[in-house]
Amino acid sequence: MLGFAVERPQRVEVSLRQELSRLARFGANIVDAHSCFILLPSAVLDLFASRVSLGAPNLKNSYRSDLLELAGYHSLSNDIVPGCIIPGESGLLGWVAKHQRPIHVSPFEHDSRTLGTYAHDQQLKSFMGVPISVRCSAQADLTHTGVVACDSKKAFAFSKLQGKLLEEFAAQVSETVQLHAALLENREPQQNWIGFLERAHQLADALSMESIEILRIRFQNASNIETRYGTSRLWELYEQVERLIQQALPPHFPLLRLPTGELLLVLDNMMTSFYEAKISAICSHLSSSRGALQPSFIKRSWKEKGCRNAPIEELISRSSESSETIELQRGMVYEHRRA
Repeated sequence: MLGFAVERPQRVEVSLRQELSRLARFGANIVDAHSCFILLPSAVLDLFASRVSLGAPNLKNSYRSDLLELAGYHSLSNDIVPGCIIPGESGLLGWVAKHQRPIHVSPFEHDSRTLGTYAHDQQLKSFMGVPISVRCSAQADLTHTGVVACDSKKAFAFSKLQGKLLEEFAAQVSETVQLHAALLENREPQQNWIGFLERAHQLADALSMESIEILRIRFQNASNIETRYGTSRLWELYEQVERLIQQALPPHFPLLRLPTGELLLVLDNMMTSFYEAKISAICSHLSSSRGALQPSFIKRSWKEKGCRNAPIEELISRSSESSETIELQRGMVYEHRRA
């Protein structure tokens, strides 16, 4: 058997593995496969394991750059070797990664264990693998190749159309990995804040200040969830909500999670109501017996009295106050003037 299992507790972010396994289930359904495997270079997964910026490791010199690791899968078999690592030049999977070309083998006349992902033979009849190109944003000249592989117990199971669909699926996997990598790269709070402001100013320049709106999302029941279900559950919800909102937003709308757990967005003011409903639906979707976050929204824009010509930073700061607080302050000023 070419593959071997490796214990990697807490080495790769759970959210990435969960997302890749979800995608693998989708890939298996697309082509009606017995199993769908997503394998990534171990050097790429090491980025998530060490939680460092993408520019830190010298991946060109890493001995792990020629190893493929099972990062996500869906299978009808109970004989999968979880976390298996396969030499990059071994077998069909290694061939796809090395030559960066798809392969379709039907009939498949080998013992399934030669793939390196099974502990026992599965009597497979068809196999298809396509490369995944993963480019690290901080190292634009450095591209790694992973593999999406599907197999079947049916002879001649995969058509040319299904091969094209699997190539499109591999592109989606690549985008997902790179999105997680970009989020990891920007974890430093100060860099996050500066980058958020830069993108907010870019959006204001493109749309005009009159057309943008600051949306602050506050989760009123966060303290209750933490008290009842623990800090880990609260952190998990924060991570899930942020990730799903990020996926729902166009790339030009900046999003930032503050240390308090609140979220800041800068939006086209014509789209604010739409995204409020979208975010509420996301939070409801994550509802479970272990609680769900309940969002409330605070909006600030130049259209409001007292906010005209205020810079973006001031609009953001004012969004930390509830509407009731601002109205109370205005009333106090008005009464003071009358007196």
